[in-house]
Amino acid sequence: MTLNSWKRNPLEKKLAEQKVYDAWQYVKSLHETLGYMSMSYNLLNKIYEHRKIVLESTKNEIFHNAMEEGNASITQVELNRTNLDIAGYQIDDVAFLRKTTIEFFHYARVSMDVLFQIINAGLLGDEAYPVTDKGLLKKVLSKINSIYDFANLKQQLSQIKDDNEFKYLSAFDNYIKHIKTILITVKNSFMIGKVDEFYINEFCYDNAFYKQEEALVKVKEIYDYVINTVDNILEEVLNQVPNCLDNSQRIQ
Repeated sequence: MTLNSWKRNPLEKKLAEQKVYDAWQYVKSLHETLGYMSMSYNLLNKIYEHRKIVLESTKNEIFHNAMEEGNASITQVELNRTNLDIAGYQIDDVAFLRKTTIEFFHYARVSMDVLFQIINAGLLGDEAYPVTDKGLLKKVLSKINSIYDFANLKQQLSQIKDDNEFKYLSAFDNYIKHIKTILITVKNSFMIGKVDEFYINEFCYDNAFYKQEEALVKVKEIYDYVINTVDNILEEVLNQVPNCLDNSQRIQ
């Protein structure tokens, strides 16, 4: 998912018309971070599916050899078949799945942060908070709280602040950044029973407990949440740019 030109171009044009063109950079950044998020999302699904297919074919081959020759062995060669070959570099697919899961959540979180900055720069104009300001969502929400034109946007932002998906996304990204703990388990067995596990383990952050989740299920929930939120918020921002609080001192 990226910001399609049919949505990006009108927004950039409207920002320019209302002299809040410094918000352009954030529209372009959102386009980029959504692209990275989508790339991570697709990689996770493709690589895990590849892992399961390779393990299944390896199991069938071992069973076939056992029936034909009376015995079969499992060596490191078989165990390494799920590894990825990227430009001639062999990569452990389990490590790559963990790495890509972390990257997915990071880019999803950054996309939401950039979205808030588009609102901040595009609608508050010269009253916008610095890009480095912490607690941006809370401050922007407080700023637009009493402005009638921004009533719909205020409601949308309030829902984000209280949404469980946003809380999980923020907690996961913060936990990884501050505690630096790998939370992902990948476990598959093709010989003893049926084991097919790809989990984000339970964790606790800021006094809130987050239960164990199936990784691909949770990733899809977050992916859909971010895409839908971005679409809805940008539609409202496009409508409200003419109501920018303060751009009177700017030149065209």
